[in-house]
Amino acid sequence: MADVLRSKAKNLWFCPGMVILRAKTLEFQVPLGILSTHSSVFEDLFTLPQPPPGESEVVDGIPVVELHDNPEQLQTFLNAIFDPSFFLPPPAVVQLDSIIAVLRLSHKYDVPYLHRRALKHLDAAYPSELSAYDRRPPVDWKNSVAAIQTATEEGELWLLPCAYYDLCSRPIVEMLSSPKWNALGEEQRQTAIVGHSTLVQLFPTVLGFLHGRMAGRCEDPLPCYRVRADLASSIFEKSGSATRPLEAYTSPDDDDSWDEWHCHGVCTRCIEDAKAQHAEARQDFWDGLTEIFGLPEWGVLKDLRQTQLAS
Repeated sequence: MADVLRSKAKNLWFCPGMVILRAKTLEFQVPLGILSTHSSVFEDLFTLPQPPPGESEVVDGIPVVELHDNPEQLQTFLNAIFDPSFFLPPPAVVQLDSIIAVLRLSHKYDVPYLHRRALKHLDAAYPSELSAYDRRPPVDWKNSVAAIQTATEEGELWLLPCAYYDLCSRPIVEMLSSPKWNALGEEQRQTAIVGHSTLVQLFPTVLGFLHGRMAGRCEDPLPCYRVRADLASSIFEKSGSATRPLEAYTSPDDDDSWDEWHCHGVCTRCIEDAKAQHAEARQDFWDGLTEIFGLPEWGVLKDLRQTQLAS
């Protein structure tokens, strides 16, 4: 029989053996070939000339590679590589600590698909469009400190406006007394303090529809005005020094939230005008969010977002 010409499938030909990765006192024994396939950094590391026998640490015949990473973050990162169900893309729910660990180490070790996946998780939590903000899943405001640190260090600046907004959404005393507050840098803390004050000042601007003219289309002005005035008084009484203008009333698209206007006799035309005014005020506030926190305008940030999510 004639000799058959064979070739090795590049992405499905794993080098034999294992490697032990050590971060401080935590060790991971993983398949060298699979790790190299996913990470160009590890591939380069393992293809470099190795020290002569006896000059590098070996455990049970397996070479040891010392890494200077946070052990818990490295464990999360390796789980994301070796367990397909561990770090699923959005809309799967993933803890912020895991997202940050995968984001940082996939960048460091060049694992592009995991880096994009982590970015998409952060993008869902801290969006750059108001419509996406209104649809986002519940986000714990305490996570915003870690999000601000990570976005600043990794260069994902489009995440910052929403992250700062979340941080500044709490009463000033609660924000400053959070155990995570001091983890921010001096400039970041100053940005948050100034931003918090600005949000308090801007809170009433989103509620202009409660006391403004309804474009002269009202069918019965006096009852409609009284209902809107009572609602405005109730909102301001409950809110105090509120700092969440976007949540000052509700999303204009949420028809159920406007039912009480019908119930209290507000005419259809006034409700239509109020929705339009409220939607415009919320969008105007969102458009100015970057300026509040001293960041580049949304157009610049969205270009950066598109570039990084595509890389």
